[in-house]
Amino acid sequence: MFESSEPRFRAQNANLMLAGVQLGSFLGPALGGLLVARLGYRGYFGGAAILALGSAAASAALARRRARPKA
Repeated sequence: MFESSEPRFRAQNANLMLAGVQLGSFLGPALGGLLVARLGYRGYFGGAAILALGSAAASAALARRRARPKA
C-alpha cells in the first residue's frame, strides 16, 4: 500500500490499511463466533459461500467497468 500510493497519501493510506487489518483481525473471529453460535456450522458456511459468490460477482462487474474504454 505504501509503495503504490501517491507520495502525499502514503502515510494516510498506510495508517488506514493498518487500522483495517487490526479491525478485521478482531471482528472476523468475533462475528464468526456469534454466527456459529446462532446458525451452527451449516448456516455459517452457507453464509460464507453466499458472501464469496457476491464478492466474485462484484469483482467481475468492476473488472468489466474498468475494462470499458472511456469516451
